Amino acid sequence: MRKLLTIILLGITMLFSVAYLQAAVKVKVKATVETKKNKPKPEEIKAAVYEAKILAVKKYASEKDTRKRELINELMPEIEKNIDNYILEINYLNDGTKTNGVWEQLLEVTIDDVQLELLINQKMKDVMEMAEPTYISFVYVAREVAAVETKGQTIKKD
Repeated sequence: MRKLLTIILLGITMLFSVAYLQAAVKVKVKATVETKKNKPKPEEIKAAVYEAKILAVKKYASEKDTRKRELINELMPEIEKNIDNYILEINYLNDGTKTNGVWEQLLEVTIDDVQLELLINQKMKDVMEMAEPTYISFVYVAREVAAVETKGQTIKKD
């Protein structure tokens, strides 16, 4: 009994762990700033990271089906206002390099898939509430037997 209970608890724990792992999607992007200096100002870096977050959400949307992509594109102004609600973490993959007047820093952005899904579902709920109801009618007609075969004889119904 104790072993069974331990196995069940372990299974539930693994199930929730897998659900959490699916809730986060990692996307690699570049934060870029045009500059004449070797390293841009902190506010320029902050603006570049903000744009990289938006680019990460757009990259995430590009991997979704057509309808979800359309919904995310419609919701982009709202997502941009609260971008930090949809980003779990940012990993800086390098310190940034300057080539040809453009400073680039590689980032790995972890997107909160569940938060975006909640936003999409809320949008779909609002759309469905505004839509007029659709009614579907069905007519079922039973077939009438034309002939019955019994013991090698066919009896036809007139």
